Amino acid sequence: MPENPLAAVDPWDRIAEDYAVSTISVMRPFAAAAVRLAGLAGHTRPARVVDVAAGPGTLSLLAAEHAERVDAVDFSAPMIEQLERAVTAAGADNVVARVGDGQELPFADAEFDAAFSMFGLMFFPDRARGFAELFRVLRPGGVAVVSSWAPADRSTWMQMS
Repeated sequence: MPENPLAAVDPWDRIAEDYAVSTISVMRPFAAAAVRLAGLAGHTRPARVVDVAAGPGTLSLLAAEHAERVDAVDFSAPMIEQLERAVTAAGADNVVARVGDGQELPFADAEFDAAFSMFGLMFFPDRARGFAELFRVLRPGGVAVVSSWAPADRSTWMQMS
C-alpha cells in the first residue's frame, strides 16, 4: 500500500485555517452522532474524554458540553491553534488542547471514559497502533468511537471534483 500523503503533518498545517472554517458544518452531524453513540449526552457522572486527531475541535467542543474534561490531541500545531481559538470563543474551559501523536498518546493507561477519532485514525501510518493507543487510555468499560470515510474509489463524495 503506498504511503498516504495525508499521514504527514505538512498538508494539515497548510490547510488548518480554511479547514476549520469550511468543514465544521459538514463534520458537526458526525460528531453529534458520535457523542450520542458514546452515551455522553445525559451522562450522570463526570466523564474524561480524549479526542484524537481532533483537528479544529468539532467533536471536542460537543463532548465538552457533557464531560468534566476533554483532552484534544492533533499532530498539527496550526490545527491545535484553530481548536484553541474555538475553545476560547465557546468559553469551554474544560477542553485542553495539545500537539501530540495519536500513535503514542501522552496519557496514562486507563485514564478516559470515552475516546474518539473522527476521520483521523484512518490517515495514521500505523492504524493498528492508533487503535491500540485508544484502547490503552480507556478505563475498563470505556467506549471508543472511530469514524472513517469509505475508500475513495467507493465514495461518491470523495470522487467529486
